[in-house]
Amino acid sequence: MTPAPGGDSQLPDVAVVLITYNHEAFIIQSIESVLAQRYDGRIHLVISDDCSTDRTQQLIAETVARAPRNVIVCPVFRTENVGGFRNLSDAWVAATATGCSYIALLEGDDHWSDPSKLALQVGYLEEHPRATISFGLAMELILVEDPPSSKVLFAPPTAHPTYGDLLVGNFIQTCTVLYRAGVLPSFPEWFAECAFRDWPLPLVHASSGDIHYLDRVVAVHRQHEGSRWWTPSRSQRDRNLATEAIQCLAVAHLGTRGQVRRGRLVAARHVWRAGSSSNAAERYAHLAIAAVLDPRRAAQRVRRGQSPASALASPPIARPPTGTPAG
Repeated sequence: MTPAPGGDSQLPDVAVVLITYNHEAFIIQSIESVLAQRYDGRIHLVISDDCSTDRTQQLIAETVARAPRNVIVCPVFRTENVGGFRNLSDAWVAATATGCSYIALLEGDDHWSDPSKLALQVGYLEEHPRATISFGLAMELILVEDPPSSKVLFAPPTAHPTYGDLLVGNFIQTCTVLYRAGVLPSFPEWFAECAFRDWPLPLVHASSGDIHYLDRVVAVHRQHEGSRWWTPSRSQRDRNLATEAIQCLAVAHLGTRGQVRRGRLVAARHVWRAGSSSNAAERYAHLAIAAVLDPRRAAQRVRRGQSPASALASPPIARPPTGTPAG
């Protein structure tokens, strides 16, 4: 463990959860991107390796030996593989136990490209106590293509996204996010039912406060053959079902929150957007939101291209499907 510097820090402590498995090709750059942060405060680096079978653990030990004095390294080298969900869940609890004010996430095949990432996000959250989550943009490196390509991922629908926006579709990349600690001490049981676990975590935090969008690229996400979500055999239908299942679980456990104004007009707008969408998961999300805002209006018939006013005048239809949680 690297000792912390003496004296008080200007900025509050931040825990960085770095989970890894067989990332020997990327782990050095991932760790070094944390060590390179220009942050006037302590960083608790919680590294949890899920019993890698390559040189990942050795490279972790060698790299953290160069950590600056403000970085407290907390490595966990598992001797048994427990799977990605358990590895992340345990690391999250360990990060919470440090008592840090904020928690950031990073996977061993991603890295931060902006050395000011933590300072900028913590600075905003310190000045805006209602905000519970901050995220930025990520550049995706697609290594499974020949030649490799890159693109910017997940731009939000607006400069000031809300929980309602996030419920319709995920636009937050894990490697860019910073959470306010204490909102979620440990993962709830329903997280285990979600196929995409990088979406429920921001949903929980966004349901408890405001979302901050940092409009700049702060991280790099790699898509390679060993990536958890690079599954070419997974059909678009399976992805849609998994998305819909998460939306159903989120609505059931979190609701739609008052950031989406209660009222007849807002519910009608979501009904209209459902009718205009060709994506089944998005249609369900809009109808689910409308159902909470105004249950009677949500039962109106939706026709493609229908305006909110005409949607309100349509005869009722059956309740939208609830979906099947993915295993």
